[in-house]
Amino acid sequence: MIKFGRIRETVILDPIELSSREVVCFKIEILWKQGEGHYFARLYRLESCTTHSSNGEVSEKVYIHDTTTLPDLENTKFYGTESCLGGVLKMLENRII
Repeated sequence: MIKFGRIRETVILDPIELSSREVVCFKIEILWKQGEGHYFARLYRLESCTTHSSNGEVSEKVYIHDTTTLPDLENTKFYGTESCLGGVLKMLENRII
């Protein structure tokens, strides 16, 4: 049987100022782990990138899956969407603020 997680909620955080020159933006996805009875979260960080095409260079912003800021996040189990969001926010505060 194929296992999967179903997205229950997506939360985009306000920009977080790390220093006078650095601001980070995060997106949190809260997922229900089908068949296992718990929630987990994925963290995404907004990044700027430049792509090259036949029309020239194009600058864009994209959310990338961030596994370095909170490396154990996807292995952390939660038992409700609010406890999941609260847990992720607390982990972020302890890590970056």
